Amino acid sequence: MDSDASFGCRRFVDDSMLSVDLLNKKRVAGISQTKCYSNHKKEMSNSKIIRSDWHADDRLIITQISGDIVKEDVTRWEQTLDAALDQIPESGVFKIFVNLHGFTAADIDTHKYFRDIIPRTLAHYGWKVGYVAMFPQEAEKMIITRKRDIQCIAAAHCHHDATKIEKYELLYSSDNERFFTDVEEADAWVRGWQHHSSSFTDREDTSYV
Repeated sequence: MDSDASFGCRRFVDDSMLSVDLLNKKRVAGISQTKCYSNHKKEMSNSKIIRSDWHADDRLIITQISGDIVKEDVTRWEQTLDAALDQIPESGVFKIFVNLHGFTAADIDTHKYFRDIIPRTLAHYGWKVGYVAMFPQEAEKMIITRKRDIQCIAAAHCHHDATKIEKYELLYSSDNERFFTDVEEADAWVRGWQHHSSSFTDREDTSYV
């Protein structure tokens, strides 16, 4: 083989090795980017929001729990809800937005503990949540009172499970209680809801046992 041919062969091999090396580097970089993106998604899905706030100007409680939730998180959420309710003036009225969008219980025990909190808590403020009708025996035993003479007058519930929410909206919604999958829609509805004596009276009559 002459020198030119030999040089050309070596150059071809060197260029090929360079191409393979660059390809490998790109592949590694791609894997790293994918891994980073996956980790970011995991971090986002595992992020928790646990809070409850009293918005006095709107006479509105907004309570939220979302993320991968364990029983201790539910306990903390219940404490924030009680603290927000304690800010309502005596003999006042309030609306509530229960935002459960993104909530996932870690296990069955956590879910069982969690599902009782809203019905039980609102029962202390003159309100029977519509979906307790799914459990007739529990609904029959529920005692509705008015803690510090405070009355809940409207409720919006939001959850990401469209199948469940569509069922609740069909079977358990009313003029002053609605079920949503869209957070902004739920927020807009409850903020815009106006107290009408007829709908309040209807809820009041059916809530007391």
